[in-house]
Amino acid sequence: MNRKFITCVLFLLVYLPLSAQSDLKWSIVAEMGVGRYFFEAQPLDDHRVLIMGGRTRDGVTNSVQIYDARTKTVVDAPSMHTPRYGFTSLRLPDGRIWVSGGCRDSYSVAGDSTVEIYDPGTDTWSDGGEMEHARWQHSSVMIDEDKILIIGGWAGPKVCEVYSLTTRRSVETAEFPYISSFGKA
Repeated sequence: MNRKFITCVLFLLVYLPLSAQSDLKWSIVAEMGVGRYFFEAQPLDDHRVLIMGGRTRDGVTNSVQIYDARTKTVVDAPSMHTPRYGFTSLRLPDGRIWVSGGCRDSYSVAGDSTVEIYDPGTDTWSDGGEMEHARWQHSSVMIDEDKILIIGGWAGPKVCEVYSLTTRRSVETAEFPYISSFGKA
């Protein structure tokens, strides 16, 4: 019975907004200057969005841009220390942006274990330490104010990790039996 209820709720959450917004259309609001894919985007505390990394026609990039929804403009921001695509990012409770893993090279599927943290207050990137395992196309989720659960991904084992914002390190947790060693969780 619970399974049917959950399925129904998920259907309503997905179906109703799509049918209710059928008159909406896509429109171009700003030019990014550089086309990119396999990038990440995170909202900042205000009306802006941080657009990070990815692949361009020239290869993997560490470039960062900020889209301002009020002025409908895109401006360059300080680059990440590491070029990366297929990485994961999270907006932290204090407004900073946490970035982990990914691939550094267009012609390699070797994952990366580094972590970086963007502080919108100072407009700077800092070293965030490393994950226990190199990964790309993985997933991450905040589990409390200090801890981030890291799951799956290419190049990483089936074991999950818990990253601490305080220590800037991660530790392995138990193997998760329902995640393959590749792809998003």
